[in-house]
Order: sequence, then structure tokens, then C-alpha cells
Amino acid sequence: MKKSNSKNKIKRFQILLPENDFNLMKKEASKRNISSAEMIRISLNNEIIKRTNLDRIQAFKDLLKLGNI
Repeated sequence: MKKSNSKNKIKRFQILLPENDFNLMKKEASKRNISSAEMIRISLNNEIIKRTNLDRIQAFKDLLKLGNI
């Protein structure tokens, strides 16, 4: 899954999880028929997108409030 575009370089990192969390993650990944690493990657990506969308929604709400003053 390597991409040649320099903007999308793949970086490696380590994450330490308590054994219980690790086992839960493996179980959830297994249910979805994906690897543990893919489960973490998808989860992180979803969290980033979710946060970004929530930030945008809040910004729109703030702009609407300014218009109602």
C-alpha cells in the first residue's frame, strides 16, 4: 500500500496497549476479518475525520450565531 507521492509517505510507529485492550482490539479486528494494524489505522482515521467534521459544524454554528446578533 505504499504510495509514490511524497505527501503520502507511510510512516511507522509503535503503540503500547494494556493486555486487555490489546485482546479486545484483536477480537474486534477478527470480527471484521481485518488485521489488528488495519483496525487501529481505520479507528485513527475515523477519529480524525470525525473531529474535523465536528469542528466544521461548530464553526458553522458559531457563524450563524454571529449573524443572529
